[in-house]
Amino acid sequence: MGMYITKFKKPSKPQKNTSKREATRQQRLLIHLLQKNADQVEQNILEIWKKLQQDAENNARKKSFEHQDLNAKCLMDTELLFIDIFLDADKVKQFGHPQAKMIERDIHLLYDNLGAVHTKYREVYEIHDTKLYNEREIN
Repeated sequence: MGMYITKFKKPSKPQKNTSKREATRQQRLLIHLLQKNADQVEQNILEIWKKLQQDAENNARKKSFEHQDLNAKCLMDTELLFIDIFLDADKVKQFGHPQAKMIERDIHLLYDNLGAVHTKYREVYEIHDTKLYNEREIN
């Protein structure tokens, strides 16, 4: 009746390399996703801006807005993408990525651009709604 003693081996070097490779792979995937989302946000901002300009021109010509609902939905979708972008940027920072500060700066610039779009949105649509409300009150 012998006893069997099992010895556990320490992880070997290839496993450490594998985990390092896995961390590198995750960082690359995270950066790719971050870039993809940032590109989509930038595209959304440009598209919203273009449609805001068209609706501002329509308003000046006393025509109805064509893109208000689409712009509102696109703004909401863009804001949701920004939540993911901010979370992913935080992960990049935690990984200690060498370009984390530059990525963070670029995201803040993109966020400032989104703020400008929000301002323009309010100028075009909310000011118009206020004018309509005031006209109804007078009549």
